Amino acid sequence: MRRRLVAFVALLGVLGLSAWAVATPRLTLINTARQVMPFTIYPNSLCLDAANQDACLVRGAADTLEQRRGLNPQIHNIYATYTDGSNFERLRIDTSTADIIYIVTEKSGTGSANQLRIGSVDDTLFQIYLNGVARWTVGNNADGYMFRPATDNTYDFGSSSNRARSGYFATGLVLGTTTFSPSTTTTTKIIDVVVTFSPTANAPTFAGLHVNPTFDGTTTGIGYGVVIASKTNDLRGGTIELLSVGTTTTDAFTGYSRFFALTNHGALLLGTSPSDSYVRAHFAAAVHAQTSFAVGAHVVTVANNTVGASANTEILSGYRSLYLVDCNDPDGCTMQLGTAGIEAGAITRIISITTSANTLTAASIASVQHVATSFTMGTNDVISLQFVRNRSGAGIWVENSRSNN
Repeated sequence: MRRRLVAFVALLGVLGLSAWAVATPRLTLINTARQVMPFTIYPNSLCLDAANQDACLVRGAADTLEQRRGLNPQIHNIYATYTDGSNFERLRIDTSTADIIYIVTEKSGTGSANQLRIGSVDDTLFQIYLNGVARWTVGNNADGYMFRPATDNTYDFGSSSNRARSGYFATGLVLGTTTFSPSTTTTTKIIDVVVTFSPTANAPTFAGLHVNPTFDGTTTGIGYGVVIASKTNDLRGGTIELLSVGTTTTDAFTGYSRFFALTNHGALLLGTSPSDSYVRAHFAAAVHAQTSFAVGAHVVTVANNTVGASANTEILSGYRSLYLVDCNDPDGCTMQLGTAGIEAGAITRIISITTSANTLTAASIASVQHVATSFTMGTNDVISLQFVRNRSGAGIWVENSRSNN
């Protein structure tokens, strides 16, 4: 009887165990493809490959998944296509080189090259950081810019050792919007073109700076190849040379001696500049005119002062080399040359172009002009005077020739 009871209990145990086996899912620990686990596991880390266990996923912090294994550098590949180890397209994040992290696209075999794009797709701000500091910013069109430094006037593009090769701009290039305040120990250069030409015997044409605009169209405007507009607020007696050319040194601030210049007050200088700021053209070398040399004429019409028996006095105060004077006063006109701002050695001629009986008179005037005798000029008569200075600095016009035609 006891044996039958033991056998019955054993049978019930087998039947119960079988029912549990049927009702409860089991994890089959064998190497089959894509097993589905009907429950969740919570490992502290997950290291792949039974033999090496060297590709590990670890929880670094709350909601943070990390790929790390001690001091071993990690490589992470994300495949676009994969046929085999020799035919693929992938994104590679590689930390195996000291102090460098590579984020690159790679291809092999039949794989095709892919673009690498890093940025925002919803038209918002994107910034490039280094050492935790924003360096460059890519904005949207609404901000009025697309690419700029994150901080004004702080970062450079390229360097003296690693230079950008060429720059292409469709509309314009604006430089120097910053206000500089040079001290007595520094020099400031907005644009510094530094090149060295070492031409061979048959070298082509070369230039340090090439300005080559093309004008194509019908307009009443003015087309400028190069425009230099320099405003002087207060230079305390100094001079701005808008264009200065010299070949004595490679540095305009050290031992430089220019031989051609255009200044901010309109002077054209060839050679050493004069001390008088009123000079508009100064040549310290020979000047050669291949065809002819023409002096610009300035026509002056002297009106009738309507004062009977009184000649109208006209002061010619402009910086002119040739005056053509028409006298409209029946009592005659008296000519007087101005002296302010005249450079010593200046030569001026006066020619009468009066077609009436009205006459011009050039006479001596104390501290202004000196002529041999008073000269009453008719039509086409000429008198020439030159400006001189004495040792005290006083200047006066003196006659050097006349022609009674």
